[in-house]
Amino acid sequence: MSIVRRTFICLMVVSSMLGGSIAAAETYGPSNQGSDTLMHWARENGIIEGYSDGSFQPDRLVSEAEFLKILYEAFDNGLLRNAETDGTIKSRVNTLYQFAKEWNHPVVGAAKTELRTAPITQAQAAAIIASANGVHFEGQDNLIYLIGHGMVHGDAASLSTFKADSPLTRAEAIQWIRQLTVAGMMGIEERPKSLSKRSMLPSLVNAPKPLPLFSTQPLTKGDFDLIGTEPNSTMKFGDTKSSIDARFGESQTVSFGFNQYPSFSVIYNKADLLGLWSISTDSEYTDTSKIFSTSKGIIVGKSTLRDVLLQYGTAGYLRPGKAYLFYEQAEDGSYFSLDPFFDGTPIKNRNKTYGFAFFFEEETLKVEYTMSFWLPVISGDDS
Repeated sequence: MSIVRRTFICLMVVSSMLGGSIAAAETYGPSNQGSDTLMHWARENGIIEGYSDGSFQPDRLVSEAEFLKILYEAFDNGLLRNAETDGTIKSRVNTLYQFAKEWNHPVVGAAKTELRTAPITQAQAAAIIASANGVHFEGQDNLIYLIGHGMVHGDAASLSTFKADSPLTRAEAIQWIRQLTVAGMMGIEERPKSLSKRSMLPSLVNAPKPLPLFSTQPLTKGDFDLIGTEPNSTMKFGDTKSSIDARFGESQTVSFGFNQYPSFSVIYNKADLLGLWSISTDSEYTDTSKIFSTSKGIIVGKSTLRDVLLQYGTAGYLRPGKAYLFYEQAEDGSYFSLDPFFDGTPIKNRNKTYGFAFFFEEETLKVEYTMSFWLPVISGDDS
């Protein structure tokens, strides 16, 4: 996929997320990760549904069938909607267990249907999650695998504090799913028939600290620039087309208003000032990683998902594989984060709103695409 096409698709996604306006949200850090935030995120991503009374009942215990639905929908979005069912609860549950059978996931309700509605324990959930990552362990080894990869949530992220026999609430299940997302889980895999070698288990001594679920990091205006490692190669928003052409050679004008240079793509506003840049790991741009990075040191083809989430926060990483971050400049010149899946007050000053998009390679979790933009360029009101 060419860098221009990738950027165009990204712009279409961003535009659909904006929906005419972006919703402003407060900064979410470790102290603001209540069940309301989690449930809202899960609802917006189609992971859970509310009950008939409009509530999410976060303290309600989760059954094995419901946990399968939450897990499978989170990492194979639309799974049930695309499956052939008659729409009844019984049919949907049977479909979930059919998928679990095909993927060889360890579910107790496969043979004993009466256990499908019984509360699932944390140990059972850990076994299913580990298997969905394409490994086959037993007992505590499932937990060692998950902890070693930063895939266990908050207070339970150690062997001593994990309550294996305790049931899960809806809020705890969603918190766990969110932790899996920011830890880098990308999809649902089949569990091998044979046991995995214990040599595959990660060392708990070097286990990564679980990332906060909805965090943000402060930015300055310069953080949206494309930083060059060679002399005079940094590009700033507001740089003129003539100055960039002088440094990188005259660009090739292509579809959708893009100007293509050897290692990156840009869009200029109506005054011929830089309003968007993007770079990717496309094979024809192999020299990109040698000369450019973001101001926070993110390098396409080298930096990882965790690098991005540590530097920019996790609040904008809404779905596996893609992060979209929006920032508005405040009166004091600082930039605060906007999270598009939260309801709130629309942006008051679109001319002071900037954003980032990061795409990640599924197998390696390395950054394969980065875009930084000034909102009026995307929304077409950059006059």
